This record gives sequence, structure tokens and C-alpha cells, in this order.
Amino acid sequence: MIGHILAKLYKLILENKISLWLEIHGKSAKGQVEHMRYHSILDHLVTLRIIAEEYHNNKIDMFYCFFYFRKTFDIIPKTKLWKRLEEIMVLLEFRVVVRRLYKNVISKI
Repeated sequence: MIGHILAKLYKLILENKISLWLEIHGKSAKGQVEHMRYHSILDHLVTLRIIAEEYHNNKIDMFYCFFYFRKTFDIIPKTKLWKRLEEIMVLLEFRVVVRRLYKNVISKI
């Protein structure tokens, strides 16, 4: 149990460091605020609420579709992930640590 908790804590610290590095170097995906400082998923929810109210007031149908990208991330071919991290010039130290975390991970759909 302790090992699992420490692994999650280590992952959070690493994720924060990589996200900060990506943001500082302008490498973050546009529109993805989940990992950006001073932004949150609440920003998107408020925007969605405002749009939904406008549609409702104008009696226009609105359809929603949500994806759970954390689950989707687990099915990305790791070779493509490593290549992309290298292309956007993520620090070698971060890439090595991420590779080690995924070394024995087996994903299936």
C-alpha cells in the first residue's frame, strides 16, 4: 500500500514539473487547461454553462460529448509518446524518468 501511495505522489510531482516546464517553454497544448497554472477545468465548465444558457434562452438544441483523456492516454503507443516528447524537446531527465515509470506497464483496450 505504501509503495502505491509513494508512486502516485512521485507521479504527481513529476507531472507538475513537466507541466510547468512545458508551460514556461510554450510547449503546452492550446486549450488544455487542466495542467496549467492559474487555470482549471472550472474555467471550461463556466464557459460551457454560459454557452448552454444562451442556447436554452434561444431555444436551440445543444449536444455534449465528453472524453476521459486520462484513460485514453494509457492506450497511446509509447514509441509515439517518446518521439513526441523528444520532438518538443522535453528535458532528457524528464523523458528518462517517464520511460522508467512506463517500463513494465502493459496496456490493453
